[in-house]
Amino acid sequence: MKALRAGDPEQVGPYRLVGRLGSGGMGSVFLGRSRGGRTAAVKVVRPDLAEDRGSAAGSSGRSPRSGV
Repeated sequence: MKALRAGDPEQVGPYRLVGRLGSGGMGSVFLGRSRGGRTAAVKVVRPDLAEDRGSAAGSSGRSPRSGV
């Protein structure tokens, strides 16, 4: 895990981001922690892809194959 960079979000939904796990063509993955202490990998999709309603994730960020 690497430190957050300048410009990285500090929070996404209920998760406070504590570090950067990686990045790729679609965006960045962060380690997030909920108020209750639960950890999760939080993927933030690049803005140009998030606007593309024809992408696999669509506007909801959910995969149509898995429903997650």
